[in-house]
Amino acid sequence: HPKDKPSGLVVYSEERNAGIFQIKPAFNPTYGIAMNQNGVFGGSLENIHDGTDSAGWTGSVDSGAGTAFVFDSTAQALSPTKSINASSSKKNNAALLTRSASTSLSGFVAVSGGVYLAGADVDTIISLQFRLAGVNVGVAVDLVQKEGRFNLATWQSFAIDFSELQVEGLTVDELLITNGPGGTYNYFLDDMQLEETGAS
Repeated sequence: HPKDKPSGLVVYSEERNAGIFQIKPAFNPTYGIAMNQNGVFGGSLENIHDGTDSAGWTGSVDSGAGTAFVFDSTAQALSPTKSINASSSKKNNAALLTRSASTSLSGFVAVSGGVYLAGADVDTIISLQFRLAGVNVGVAVDLVQKEGRFNLATWQSFAIDFSELQVEGLTVDELLITNGPGGTYNYFLDDMQLEETGAS
């Protein structure tokens, strides 16, 4: 303290903030307060796209240069050897995965897969949206921001519930992958599939 000032403790205070504290249990509309549930997917799955390691939906570039998305790349893979390579894609580019025929999502509960971010930032958006005959079905969900996936250079799993995509029980034949209007785009996708429900 200045030599010509007395020593002491400076204390700040504010008016008392009155509040009522409550304890509320976590509650699920299906299981009530029994929250310890098996979240593992079960039953059969349908392969959407795994880099053409096995038969799945057909990949094509919906928006962007012809090389914006490579659907049988060996540069990275979650399993076993190939994946969708979007490292040359730009803002607002999009890839389309098309099924040979439309299918009902009844019995399926989520879309899952793996994403490898070789380059991304807080403005990176990679949205997934189902379609039927070129028309959007449900809503788009951003798998990067939703999952908080900012770890780079490592494969990370994702699963998006159909209730969030708003496609429960609907019929679809396409899955659109769209880059956002900002951000960095250098990523890979693999093992994308439709998941049936897990045990309860």
